[in-house]
Amino acid sequence: MINQIDIASFGSFQGLDWKKTVRDSGKNVKSFQRLNILYGRNYSGKTTLSRIFRALETRKLPLNYVGSAFTVSGDKGAVTAASLLTHNYDVRVYNRDFVTDNLGFLANQDIGGEIKTFAIVGEQNKEIDDAITAVEAKLGSIEAKVGLRFDLEAKRKERDRTKSAYATASNGLDEKLRTHAAQKIKTNRQYGSAVYNIEHIKRDIIATKKPDFVPLTSEEQAGKLTLLKQEALSDITGTLAITLNFESLTATVEPLLSKAITPTKAVEELLKDSALQLWVKQGMGHHRGKRDTCAFCRQDLPHDIWQVLDEHFSKESGDLETALEAAITSVTNEIDAIAEHNSLTGAQFYADERTKFEASSKALSQTLAVYKKDLETLKKALETRKNNLFQPVTLTGPAYDAKEIDKHIAAINTLIVINNGKTSTLEKDKAAARDALRLADVFTFAETIAYDKELDRIAALKVDADTAGTAYFDGEKEIREAEAKVQTLRAKQKDERKGAVNRPAFRGGQLV
Repeated sequence: MINQIDIASFGSFQGLDWKKTVRDSGKNVKSFQRLNILYGRNYSGKTTLSRIFRALETRKLPLNYVGSAFTVSGDKGAVTAASLLTHNYDVRVYNRDFVTDNLGFLANQDIGGEIKTFAIVGEQNKEIDDAITAVEAKLGSIEAKVGLRFDLEAKRKERDRTKSAYATASNGLDEKLRTHAAQKIKTNRQYGSAVYNIEHIKRDIIATKKPDFVPLTSEEQAGKLTLLKQEALSDITGTLAITLNFESLTATVEPLLSKAITPTKAVEELLKDSALQLWVKQGMGHHRGKRDTCAFCRQDLPHDIWQVLDEHFSKESGDLETALEAAITSVTNEIDAIAEHNSLTGAQFYADERTKFEASSKALSQTLAVYKKDLETLKKALETRKNNLFQPVTLTGPAYDAKEIDKHIAAINTLIVINNGKTSTLEKDKAAARDALRLADVFTFAETIAYDKELDRIAALKVDADTAGTAYFDGEKEIREAEAKVQTLRAKQKDERKGAVNRPAFRGGQLV
């Protein structure tokens, strides 16, 4: 049953608020009863009011009432001007509009009106009513919390929720990408072009997922940054060449170390004490032909001192000593030459080659240090033999690796060739360095925000949103079909072909 009616705008009615206007003598709000009588003077709005109820019956606004707004409230929910097609009230109105629509002969006798069927009596009409009731029960309502309309409201909320969740996640990720692209990469001139947006960063993230992508290490990034500052260098002239003379020196030294000699007439005390023998040998140069007394003890030198010493230090020992001194000089020169073998510096190389050169140069220095140690061992053996001419010395084998030295020399010479060719490709190399640095930045950023996991989450949210959207669309379609069915059934109720056909007839000159 209809209880109240609020009219914002309908014909002559404007701003009618039922609860404020319709009250009994006790100022209590008065609702419609089972039987209600409305009366008033002509043009007070009775017919206009009846047209609102007539609109419920016909489910459409009368002509010339476009833009009307009202709300009819009752036990089957509220009906507005916008929801006339979907209400559940059974309304019948007999007013001027009904007469005009269905009993035209009463209003237009002069032009021949007709009677339209407006009700059908019989079993078939009852079946149609039952069918309409069943469909409307299936449709239900949001207010009653049952039926398709209530289910559709739940589906609408789920659609809106999942759609919002998907949009929030997707927009949130895009905002992160957009912010990083604009604030971290676009403004960094080390990364190249000033034109960089969300589409560019998405493409770069895809590039970092390719199998051949390898993130730059901290050292590599530093090298790339150095390359960007690099100016063109002059070519390195010549190549690195090192000649090792250890084998030729050994061939000379070994016979000297192993040669056995004996004094013509040895001084036994000197043979037993090599340090004393060396001291005497060195002292001979300070006394022969210069002094008659010992510079150390001030004693007179024996008259035969030089004969005795010459017989001990024979010509053979003197020749050996001379040969040993020459060998020591040769070995010393070889040791001194080591420092001059590699005069190249890292400053002569571009950034990428510099790192490799410094590694190879360090390795070469280490292997040459072993070579130098072998030479120093050789020199020490010569000095030992020189200090004790009558005692042979055994020479140990070298520890250096000539092949290892040659390998590092070859590596450096290869770098020289590459480095000299870099001048012509420097700008291209700088562009590649910018790309590598930018991709390294993008890779780190994608890892930080868990980009892949976020994409998976967004994809799952999209599936949920699409599923909920489809469910809502299907539910909406089902309701439209049910409402169309109700309209079809109602049309059958009013189909004049289902009932008696009444036409005005003249009998005896009277309209019947």
